[in-house]
Amino acid sequence: MRLSEMQTDLDVRLLACKQNIEQDLEEQEARPAFDVHDYDKRVLDTLSRSFDNKSAMSFADVVRGQEKHDLARSFSAILQLMNNGNVDLQTSDTTEEEATCYTAEKPFLSNF
Repeated sequence: MRLSEMQTDLDVRLLACKQNIEQDLEEQEARPAFDVHDYDKRVLDTLSRSFDNKSAMSFADVVRGQEKHDLARSFSAILQLMNNGNVDLQTSDTTEEEATCYTAEKPFLSNF
């Protein structure tokens, strides 16, 4: 491959990358600004409506149906609520030495 062909290929890839980044940034700019207090309220509303006879709810249930960016924002809100003492985190019965990966099949639970 000649140098000019390599530059052209690189130019095409860089342009595609730039366009993808610009599109992502436009999508992010179109979303409302993140207000942790708004998401705190949403999480608490979801927990209070859904608890019925449960003492805990999985994170997957709390964020079910949310877009990816809202899921991340809700996770941040739950961390803030835990820090404030509004919710607790319930983990599985593993020892401290065991590393645990929480998934939809093995969720961590949030206590209200």
